[in-house]
Amino acid sequence: MCFSLLSAVLCGKNEDFLVWFKSHGGTATGVSVKEFPDMGRGIVATQELVSGEEVLYIPSNLLLSKNTLLSSKDSLHRRIADTFASSELCVISTLLLEKSRGIRSNWKPYLDVLPKYVPNLSHFPVTILNELQNHVLKEEAIENQRSITTNYAHFINKATHFWPSDISQISLEDYKWAASIVDSRGLRFKGEVVLAPMADMFNYNSNNIDRESQGGSFFLKHHILDKDGLSITADRDCPNNHQLYEDYGDNLDNIYITYHGFVPDQNPFRCVML
Repeated sequence: MCFSLLSAVLCGKNEDFLVWFKSHGGTATGVSVKEFPDMGRGIVATQELVSGEEVLYIPSNLLLSKNTLLSSKDSLHRRIADTFASSELCVISTLLLEKSRGIRSNWKPYLDVLPKYVPNLSHFPVTILNELQNHVLKEEAIENQRSITTNYAHFINKATHFWPSDISQISLEDYKWAASIVDSRGLRFKGEVVLAPMADMFNYNSNNIDRESQGGSFFLKHHILDKDGLSITADRDCPNNHQLYEDYGDNLDNIYITYHGFVPDQNPFRCVML
């Protein structure tokens, strides 16, 4: 239930998103979207779940990637895919296009549930980065900020030739927002970036299975992508009406703070730089 004006608005957006998601062929089995105190939007179990069972299926028409853009019915999506070699830049550009379309965008219910700000290191000035007390991480963050500015200039140069004149033009801050969404929510499959509505709403909590670091193998075991869509299975058991978390993979803390904007309370793959 929603007990305040703010929570009522959030609940309304969640409901609108779920209607949109399901009307376009998305399947949510035993899960829904819910607001959680101190964590924001996440995935809630609506029945008892067992590790390994499918909870989400997202058809290719609801996936944003270079491959899906190439076959899109939207001519501007195809133009973006033809213009930019980087899969990441393709997805960033499409997010910016759809946001600029406003109420005319078919993706509006999804855009409405995306965060307005992701507090990753791409937004922080040097004075704040100094507080990290980690010169390597600081320099990586500064280099990432330079890269974003360079990519923005490349985007503007290319988009000038096809960006519709009747929709808003893109500022650097707009670009930083889209880049931070893709950094924090984009799924990676063999180097290709995929933005998958609802699949990107799982909050992180490490899985307690004892395992050695194998990169993204554990994550990919529960995320199967093919030409038709993306299947996601629960990576743990979960009681009814509890939040269903997800393990993002065998990552160091610097990955989470750099791209996701948080440091986990517990991380079995945490390392200390000597």
